[in-house]
Amino acid sequence: MGDAAHGSDRRRTLLAIGVATLAGLALRSWQLDRQILIDDEFHAFRAGLRSDLSVAYLFSHNTLPEDPLSDYSSALALWVRALVETVGLSEWTLRLPMVAASAAVALVLGVLAWRSFGRRAGVLAAWLAALSPLLVVYGRFARPYALVALCGAIALAAAERFRGHGSLPAALALGSAVALGAWFNASALPALGVLGLLGFAPALRGRQGDAARRSAEDARVRNRRMRRAALLKRDRERDRERRRE
Repeated sequence: MGDAAHGSDRRRTLLAIGVATLAGLALRSWQLDRQILIDDEFHAFRAGLRSDLSVAYLFSHNTLPEDPLSDYSSALALWVRALVETVGLSEWTLRLPMVAASAAVALVLGVLAWRSFGRRAGVLAAWLAALSPLLVVYGRFARPYALVALCGAIALAAAERFRGHGSLPAALALGSAVALGAWFNASALPALGVLGLLGFAPALRGRQGDAARRSAEDARVRNRRMRRAALLKRDRERDRERRRE
C-alpha cells in the first residue's frame, strides 16, 4: 500500500510540474504570430538569408564579414537557412526553438528541485520558471538566450547527477550542455564553465566522486525511508478511521 501511495504521489507531482510547463508554453505562445522582428533579431535573419554565406561559414562564425558587431548566433542563422530551404519562414517557425526551450526550463528545474528538495519545491520551481517575465521574454525573442537558459538548467541537473552517481549519461549531458550553450552564445561560457567544473570536480581530483556519491546516496536513502514511513503512518491512520466507521 505504501508503494502504491508513493507511486500516486509521484504521478501527482509530475502532473503538477507538467501543468506548469504547459502554462508557460501557452504564455510564451500567446499572440506570437503578431510579434515582429526588432533590434538584434535581424542579425540571424540577415545572415541566414544571404546566399553568399555557406553553411560552413554560418556554423563556424558568429558575425557577418563586413560587420564585426553583428552577433547573429550560428545556431539561429542555420535555423533561418533551414526554414527558408524547407517549410518556410514565419513568426512561428522562426521563434519555435526559443519558445520550446524557454518552456522546457520549467520542466527541468521543476524535476531537479523535486528530486533535491521534495514535491512542494519542485512544483514551486516549475511555476516560478514558467511565469518568469525574463524567461517569457527570452522565449518570444529570436535570440539564443532561451537556448542558453535551457543549457544552463540541463548543466545544473547533470552536474548534480554526475556528482551523486558518476554516470556516463550525466557526464555526456553536462559536457554537451556546456559546449552547446557556449556555441549558442559565447558570453555564457563563464557561467556554464563553472557548472562544468563543479560537476566534474570529483572526477578531476581523481576520486571519481565516490565520497560525493556515497553522501548523496545516503541522503536519498534517508529521504526515501522517511517518505515511506510517513506514507505508512498515514495509511495506518486511514485504516483505523475506516474500522471505527
